[in-house]
Amino acid sequence: MSKMQRPKTNLNTKKCKICKRDFKSEKALKDHIFNTRVKDREHVKYKKFLRELRFRNANKICPVCKRKFFRMLGMHINVLKDIEHRRFRKEQTGFFFKLFSKNFSPSDIEKIKSKYTTHFGGKYIYTSLKNNLGENKYFEISKRIFSNKRKKYWSGFNVEQRKALMKNVYESEWKNLSLEERRKHPWVIAGLKASLESSKKGSKNQKYAYHLLTKEFPNLKFKYNYILEKDWHVDIAIPERKIFIEWDGRHHRIPIHGVSYLNNRKNRDKIKNRIITSFGGFLIRVRDDGRENRDFVKSKVCEIKNIINKRNIWYGRVIQI
Repeated sequence: MSKMQRPKTNLNTKKCKICKRDFKSEKALKDHIFNTRVKDREHVKYKKFLRELRFRNANKICPVCKRKFFRMLGMHINVLKDIEHRRFRKEQTGFFFKLFSKNFSPSDIEKIKSKYTTHFGGKYIYTSLKNNLGENKYFEISKRIFSNKRKKYWSGFNVEQRKALMKNVYESEWKNLSLEERRKHPWVIAGLKASLESSKKGSKNQKYAYHLLTKEFPNLKFKYNYILEKDWHVDIAIPERKIFIEWDGRHHRIPIHGVSYLNNRKNRDKIKNRIITSFGGFLIRVRDDGRENRDFVKSKVCEIKNIINKRNIWYGRVIQI
């Protein structure tokens, strides 16, 4: 048995019962008893007795060799190189990945009754998945799993119930905070980060709209984040038809990043309007409230589709839908 697996038996003495030697501490006595160089029959027998005494109540059992463990079962599985343990580890990793790819988190997998999960905690499952998938891939899938869980949880509440829940959150987490505390709150920081990323890369609604439009009009050459006159970009564009679409999120109307940022954003929108209309372009501005809503996107794409199909295009103008 390795040093890490040494049983933590309380001897409550400093004297060896076999050779009657006195030691400075109980730890020194244990080092003497479990020393691999001590090989006489009586000491070996006593050492075996202590191990059996300690491991009699051990609750972790190796599914391959049936050895008992208090801890370090995962290390035991990963360290041993014999065929049986390696086969089990390979099957176990495949079992974890199969469930993980089906939106089971490590804590969900831990609750499943199986020879691959019994006595193996969530931390072991997490480490196994991360080591085999790579950190980036693991967190990409993990993020999707928890996003789906959140959506599923909130879908069980109607609008009034959601408002009631959020009111409780407001009363307990937000109401009594000072203005400075609110600015530094993790919710605000996360919201600002998401909003800034959205303003650069586009929101999920905007990306979904682009996806739908390219499907609806396979013959039109849509461009995402189209560069206009070097310093300006348009969210979605059909350059050859001079049709441009701006997907305006909440940061175009609400001072999420402050009043000065909002004023600058409004001014840049006006300039962009003038640039597009100056060369006879047609700009459609979509007012979006920010939350991911595929039904909303589908309705707006339907409006855009009708405008393009009916050739109801007013070149040199800007419209909002």
